[in-house]
Amino acid sequence: MFKGNLAEATVFAGYLPLVLGLFAITKLRSTEPWVRFWSLALFVFFILSLGPFPRILGKGIKLIPLPYHLIMRTPILSNLRVPSRFAIMVMLSLAILTAFSCDRLSRRLENRASRALIFLGIALTITFEYLAIPFPTFRPVMPKVYERIAGEPGPFTVLEIPLGRTSGVTRGLGEFTPSFLFYQTVHEKMLIGGHISRVPDSKIQALASRPLLRRILTLQGENLPLATTTDRLARTPLDDLAALQVRYVIIHPPFSQAPVRDYVETTLPVEKISEENGVVAFRIKVDAQTAW
Repeated sequence: MFKGNLAEATVFAGYLPLVLGLFAITKLRSTEPWVRFWSLALFVFFILSLGPFPRILGKGIKLIPLPYHLIMRTPILSNLRVPSRFAIMVMLSLAILTAFSCDRLSRRLENRASRALIFLGIALTITFEYLAIPFPTFRPVMPKVYERIAGEPGPFTVLEIPLGRTSGVTRGLGEFTPSFLFYQTVHEKMLIGGHISRVPDSKIQALASRPLLRRILTLQGENLPLATTTDRLARTPLDDLAALQVRYVIIHPPFSQAPVRDYVETTLPVEKISEENGVVAFRIKVDAQTAW
């Protein structure tokens, strides 16, 4: 399959639009200039949507290079990343060719009732082909600790573990679970980690330069380069807690029964406030916050 998420890797043009589009290409191209234009557009974008080489039954045929190789090597255009996105233009071209076929069909039918039935049948058939039912959904589970955090006034930070700043282009650093952003819609406090389309290198380095966060990332299994002398001496984990305004530390599976939990419990001034379905919540002790 193409690279990308499931939605980008699944492309379906529909059987009836293909039939009507091919009819326009074969029967109307010689008499309709715009059919020739959209036929060419369909061909160009279809070839580009195949990616750097064609695939049959999920297996790439690398002996047949395709023009997408040029896009992969062209600055700015290379940000497209997922070839199947060109399927949007394929569908646009196919829709217009289908419209030409429907127009020719309407000219052959003199009875208005027959036209209405034919076009209703076409519309219903295409709708049925594109219909996705039952649409997959899920009910998110909200740990109760976030309701408690939401009820606590003032600005502060929730440190979620696994910790990371991830990107849609590169792996980023560490791990970040998207559900953390959903939880944030409830507690409305600051987070240290996150996921955005592009993560600047400076933000990655900032995460790895703090002793507290660096140690957590290492215990998560990240292979980080050696810390500089400045990183080792400038701050301590407790300094980071104060600088980042961390008031809660939430550890999620599988790290709730891992060395990272031992580190939090033995090194940081925390008290466990809840443990629910593998999610362990710690609060920074009041006396420690006062000292800061």
